[in-house]
Amino acid sequence: MKTVVVVQAQLTSNTDQVDAVLFEQLAGRINLARVVKRCGRSRLADRVVVLASKGNFAKCHAMAEREDWTVYRKDGASFVDAYRQILTEEEADVVVRVIGSNVIVQPEVIDEAIEG
Repeated sequence: MKTVVVVQAQLTSNTDQVDAVLFEQLAGRINLARVVKRCGRSRLADRVVVLASKGNFAKCHAMAEREDWTVYRKDGASFVDAYRQILTEEEADVVVRVIGSNVIVQPEVIDEAIEG
């Protein structure tokens, strides 16, 4: 069973506020990078990817190249379609969704969710 954690780095109607949270630095590390790294500490997740919206894809993609992540772009209005694409391309059986601004995400909680 392949499990993928999707860090959702989406923009909302208040683009500046979300960008500020996602790309702000905390203790010398950009928040989104911190979240992806913390998710990567999960014992049970096989892979961590980022789902970016059209509005911040360029920033996420630039970070991904530096940090060696995979970034998917949400093109349409439906998150269901975006997650379906990730499930298919990653050949995942299970997806765990984590909000990109959640800098306190705990790998142990991700593992508990996977163990279900």
